[in-house]
Amino acid sequence: MILVILALICWTIAAVATTIGFFMALKNKRKAAIISFSIGVIAILSWIFGTLFYI
Repeated sequence: MILVILALICWTIAAVATTIGFFMALKNKRKAAIISFSIGVIAILSWIFGTLFYI
């Protein structure tokens, strides 16, 4: 159950951050887009490593 909650939180953060990053990239705001994409990647990696260390 903890893994499901962790997955929902991390994937939601990743989806929102990546969407914001995509629209920032369309508006030519490079720095904000890189930061948003980085937050999304960190959320996905934290879910992966959290799952690996929990098992």
